[in-house]
Formats: sequence, structure tokens, C-alpha cells
Amino acid sequence: MAGIKKEPKLIKRTNREGWHFYYYDKAGVRKLVSTGETVRHKAEAMKREFLASLEKEKISIRLRDYAAHFFTAECPHRRRLRDEGKSVTARHNKNQRIWLENYIKKDPISNIFLNDLTRADVIDFRSRLKNKLGEKMNTLNKVMETLKVITNEALIREDMDRDPFKGIGPTKYEKIQAGIFTMEELNTLFVKNPPWQDIFDYTAFLIAATLGRRRGEILALRWQHVDLDEDKKGWMGVIHIHEAWKGGEEYGGTKTGVKLDIPLPRITAAAIAKLKEEALNKNPDMFLFGYPEGKAFGETWWRKRFLKAMDKAEIDVESRHLKPHSFRHTLNTILRERIKDPALVRAYLGWTNERTQDGYTHFQIEHLQKEAEAVDGLFG
Repeated sequence: MAGIKKEPKLIKRTNREGWHFYYYDKAGVRKLVSTGETVRHKAEAMKREFLASLEKEKISIRLRDYAAHFFTAECPHRRRLRDEGKSVTARHNKNQRIWLENYIKKDPISNIFLNDLTRADVIDFRSRLKNKLGEKMNTLNKVMETLKVITNEALIREDMDRDPFKGIGPTKYEKIQAGIFTMEELNTLFVKNPPWQDIFDYTAFLIAATLGRRRGEILALRWQHVDLDEDKKGWMGVIHIHEAWKGGEEYGGTKTGVKLDIPLPRITAAAIAKLKEEALNKNPDMFLFGYPEGKAFGETWWRKRFLKAMDKAEIDVESRHLKPHSFRHTLNTILRERIKDPALVRAYLGWTNERTQDGYTHFQIEHLQKEAEAVDGLFG
């Protein structure tokens, strides 16, 4: 369905038999639609009848029915992005379907006719959602973003005449700053008394801690992505971050779309070398972190192994807001303290702008000791 922006013009065409018929151009519906009439005023009447049927069809569809195929295999939004060379991961698509089913379709807003949807309706929906979710502001924003995806797609396809989200932004709230590990904890986890269950989780989280790589990038690593070659420069090879796990059986490009080749620190290279020695299948296409039959470990393995190790090491992850991604935050903070050029740190961690890097920087009191001493020196 397409909304009506401009009334199509009548176009006269001659068929093979030499008869003259009138057609009208309706972009978004069909290229040329025949009226079946040879007389102009009759063709005009046919055109008006067709446009009236389109208007009736357009205003009679409710939001819940319009959204029926969104975030499924036939999702029009996902299909359009794919045609434009962009992508939406299966995981993200699945999550948005959950938001749609659990919150949007169960709210009175879903019964409103698509073209009757106003900003007041969106604001009222947000208020009801806020009362329902309480302090879960992050979920609230995700649900609102899901609704916005649907209305934006309707606008692009001209199925709506106005933007009901115009002037309405995300709800601001105080975000909990991610925790970071101390140097003593890093040494305990990977040097002094590693609490990991086996060589697999030790190496996987060591890559997270020493290279700052994301979960999806680590779980997508195959032996073809690792070059172990001892060198005199202080590192022992290169790891190629060229793809990432997207959930389920889906693999694709990295989050930023950039392929990275990163030198391996000796401790990380040694762990990968030991992992390779113990691997039952060293085929280049096999995952570093997976089962012998070829399937990679997933989210459950990743989460359980991390929590079990933290519990054994007596590290309180809940009160300090620590999670596997905290290794990336930690590494960035440590390197920014020790390396003068932050651009080098960004290159190592795969960022392209300072703002993203700043969000991962969490200087704590021990990092600011030298600055305090410098200030003290001003008054000495």
C-alpha cells in the first residue's frame, strides 16, 4: 500500500492494434495502470474510483495489522535495508519482535488506524509503558524505538501522511557506569591463580582482556584467523578480526564493519598455541571455541563460564556492574593511562572516533594519583 501524495496524470498510449487507451501512473503501486477507456472523461472517472479505493484501504488498516510482518522473515524494514547493502542481525530482529508482541500489540495503541496515529497517541503510549515498566528505562526506550521503526518504514513507503514521532526523543535516565577490573584482579584471573574451568574459557576471556575484543568477535574466531609466528618485537603473531557471531547460526562483519589485524601479546599467543595443541580438529574453518563436530560455543557457554570464574575468584560482579564486556572497558582505561596518543589505543581496539572511546574510559581514584601529586607540586 502507498499513501497518496500527488494525483497521477493520465497518459495516452497506443496498443499494437492501433487503439488509443488512457493509463495513469501511480508510483509505488504500479508503473502504469490501464483505465480500459478510450475517452478521456471516462478515464478520469475510472482513475478517481481507483484512488478512492486506495484511500479506503489505506485508512482502514490498524497498527497491529500493519505491523504483522515486521521483524519476521518477511519483514519489509529488514528487506529494504538488505537491498540497500545494510543489515539487521537475527538477534536484534528477534528482540524487536518480542518488544512488539509483549508491549505494543498488548496496548490500545495497536488498535488505532495507522493514518490516524498522532504524537499524542505516542506520548500516551509512552506514559502507559513507563507505568508498566517502572525503572526499566532501557527497555522503555527499546520498545519505543521498535514502534518508531514501524512508523518510519510506513513514512518511507508513503503509507502514512505524517510522522507521529516528530519532536519526541528517547527518555533520558541515569545510566549505570560499567565497572572495570583492577590490575590485581587481572593478574589473579590470568596469571597467579586462574579460576577458569579449562583452556577454552581461559583463552577466550584472555583475548577479551588483552585485545579488548567483543564476545561476537571471539566466538567467531576460526583457526584461519590466527597466525602464530614468534617475533623479536615482543609479540608472537597476528589475530585477524574479520567477522562476528550475530546470534544463532548467523555470522557477519564486525560491529563497525572494519576488519582488524592485531599483533598478539606473548601471553595471549602462548594460550592460543596451547589451545591449538589440544584441539581435536585444527581445520582452518574450525572455530577456536567450539565443539569437535564444528559448532561454536554460544551465549550460554560464554555467560556461565564467566560467572563461574568470577564466583571462584570471589569477585563481586553484581555490585560493581562487571560483565565480560568490562574487559574492553578495563583495557581501554589502562592503555589510555599509559599510552600518550589515544589514537593508537583507538586503533588497537577498533574505534574510529573519540566519543566512543570516552564512553569506555573510567578513570578511578588510583588512576588519578599522579594528577593529584602534580597539583600538590603547584603549591610546594
